Amino acid sequence: MSFKTKLAEALQNLSGKELPDMDTTAGVLRAFNLLYTCVVTFALTPETAKVVVKQNGVSIAPEDDGTFALKEGSYTYSISADGYFSLVDQALVITNADETTGTKTVTKSLTKYCVVTFDTTPAGASITVYDSTSKKVDAEADGTYKLVEGSYTYNATADGYIGKTAQSLSITSSEVATGTKTVTVTLEVDAD
Repeated sequence: MSFKTKLAEALQNLSGKELPDMDTTAGVLRAFNLLYTCVVTFALTPETAKVVVKQNGVSIAPEDDGTFALKEGSYTYSISADGYFSLVDQALVITNADETTGTKTVTKSLTKYCVVTFDTTPAGASITVYDSTSKKVDAEADGTYKLVEGSYTYNATADGYIGKTAQSLSITSSEVATGTKTVTVTLEVDAD
């Protein structure tokens, strides 16, 4: 009897769980190790989203099928996709019960946004956007805004021009689907 076979029998007796037939000693050890992991599947919208799982700040490589074989413990995960708001450093706890069950599914949907560009006259006019609760929305570094479907208002100001306040701005589902919108704002010269 080969060492591999003896090892497989010993591990099966120890665990009370049957191991699949493996070709190598390393394969037997990996199969035994997988008996005490939880295979985590991420069911995501959009399906093309990327997942990064970390434990103590160290990334864990996914399996070939995109799942993650995780031991009992605390993890974080981040999900990202172009055109969607990311989820960053979300908590994921694998319990002993999860290891016993052997599988866990994490279902998450990312929120799609529309990139809104303000084309202003004069160029460089200052734009401030507010959501439906009158909370200021932060601009991106390039001056665009990532807005979800809904109602907004904006103010536009420039030195030497008459400003516009509380201007309505709606983002429709079709604009979110398209992913971009340009808003043209023309300020008049202040004659005073």
